Amino acid sequence: MTNTGSGTNEEQALNTALEEATPLLAESLQRAERDHRRKRRLLLGGLVMLVLGASIVASLVITAGEPPTKDEQAQGSTTVSIEQFEEVVETEALGQRGWQLWSERNYGEAAKQFVEAIKADPESPNLWNGLGWSLFHTGQREKAADAFKQCHVLDEHWLGAINGLGQIAYAQRDYEQAKAWFLKATNAPASQHTLVSVYLLTGEYEQAERLASKLLQGFPENSDDVSITTQRMWLVELHAAAKAETIPDALRQKIEPVKPVKSKNKVDAKPATRPKGTNLLTNGGFERGAEGWIIGNNSNRIAELRPDTESKTEGKQSLKITKTGGVPIDIIRINAPKIVPGQTVEVSAAIKADQVGNAWMKFFVWDGDGNALIEDLDVTRIHDTHDWRTVSKEFVIPEGTQNAAIQFWMIMDGTMWIDDVRIESVEPEAPTAE
Repeated sequence: MTNTGSGTNEEQALNTALEEATPLLAESLQRAERDHRRKRRLLLGGLVMLVLGASIVASLVITAGEPPTKDEQAQGSTTVSIEQFEEVVETEALGQRGWQLWSERNYGEAAKQFVEAIKADPESPNLWNGLGWSLFHTGQREKAADAFKQCHVLDEHWLGAINGLGQIAYAQRDYEQAKAWFLKATNAPASQHTLVSVYLLTGEYEQAERLASKLLQGFPENSDDVSITTQRMWLVELHAAAKAETIPDALRQKIEPVKPVKSKNKVDAKPATRPKGTNLLTNGGFERGAEGWIIGNNSNRIAELRPDTESKTEGKQSLKITKTGGVPIDIIRINAPKIVPGQTVEVSAAIKADQVGNAWMKFFVWDGDGNALIEDLDVTRIHDTHDWRTVSKEFVIPEGTQNAAIQFWMIMDGTMWIDDVRIESVEPEAPTAE
């Protein structure tokens, strides 16, 4: 059995598996779901015919001879077929509900629906694929990989799971494994987009240029579809780098995943309770606009990024950001040069959201080689609609730290406001007298 399900073409979304679907991913997964539902309808139709056929046969038996005994009725296929029919209908409903929740970006609830559906139909690769992508978008990469692997065992040609496994390997910088998976999905455009980036990062420029040229043939130069135009611009940028046999720094920041955490030991992180001190950041309140902040408009879908004097929590203004589409992830970042290894810091911000699909506030710490030193780097997830909230978390800065930064990731569409972003050194609490 073969299916054309596929996965996301945006590599940065895979750095923490956060999160979210490109038009290519959505189209591919929806196509896979349509194919699956068509097969399920055929199965349902077959079961209906089986029930009807059993009923007709039973009626013929009744008219041609003696009525069936109770034992014969109990052993008949009609009751079993109805149970099978009801089970298929229930499983179908759970699966459809899972994909509906997934399309609404309610990935946690989608995962629950897929789990319930799998209990009724553990042999469905479509359900395992849906569970994999739901877990993927909630950041549970290991569990997502397990679901994708089970899907692949059930159907080795299921492209959604193949792409998912490739994307997870890519996020871990296991480029050879990523290539191995992506090369099995040559008919899946989403996988091939990411494969171009893999070729660039491994210095295989000729392969990258050839593949980018091939993919560009599917995207007309003049299109009224913003999604098509955006994807073409992205491929043009990748193609230019391949042809020049060099990756500009700005492009490398977009396509190179964050290095995996160097140590498996989680750094102490807990809700902050101490009073505010000196902010180690400059312009954390956006009093000078976005000065000092690095804006990564990777999707070209940031429709608005400006100071807002009407909605704020302190000072004269906040920063308002509006995004009109999905991934690539857009990153608003500020570096923290005054971080000292061994100190405890409180990371905080005031955040307001209006119909935000999915966004995150993260705190990154790196050593001199660019290895991420903090595993639990999420300060908070930002989604839905809410008024101003202050979020905070404490971190102990690991030994070997050279650089740190706060990043706000806008993955899907929506509007959010940011104000009073702070990193404050927290003095150890004095021991109480005995």
